[in-house]
Amino acid sequence: MDTDENHKTYFDFAKAIFYADTAAGIDYNIDIAGTLFPTHSEIGSTGLLVQIDRLRLDISKTKNIPEADALGYPPDFIGVYADALSVILPPKWFSGQSTYQSTLKLAGYNLLVGSGAITGTFALEAVPISGGQGDVTSFFGNH
Repeated sequence: MDTDENHKTYFDFAKAIFYADTAAGIDYNIDIAGTLFPTHSEIGSTGLLVQIDRLRLDISKTKNIPEADALGYPPDFIGVYADALSVILPPKWFSGQSTYQSTLKLAGYNLLVGSGAITGTFALEAVPISGGQGDVTSFFGNH
C-alpha cells in the first residue's frame, strides 16, 4: 500500500470534437471515456483495490457508442461500457498469517450495462500477492 500523500489517484476522461459541416451544420462528437490512474488504486484505507480500464459513458438517445452498436442495441440505448472493472479484496480477509500468498478479485470484462442490458464476462479470480518465490506482483507492497 502506498502511504505517500503526494501520490494521488485520478480518472482521465472526456474528449470532445466540435466540427462544422456544410451539409450537417455545426455539431459535436463527445467521447466520454476514461481510465483510472494508477491502474490499481486503494479505496480510502480499506485495503480494497479498484481498477477501471476504459470506461465509456453513452448518454445520447440518438446514437450509440460503438460497443452498443456492435451488440445490436437500438440508438436510444443509454449506459456504460468498460473494458475491465475489478475490485481486489484485501488478503488479510482470508488469512491470519503475516505473509499472504493470494487473494481474490471480483472482475468484469467487456461490460455493457444500461437500459435493458447487462452483458460481459464476470469473474472471481485468484490473485497471487507474494511469497518470496519467483516474479509475483505485489499490489499491496511498498511502492
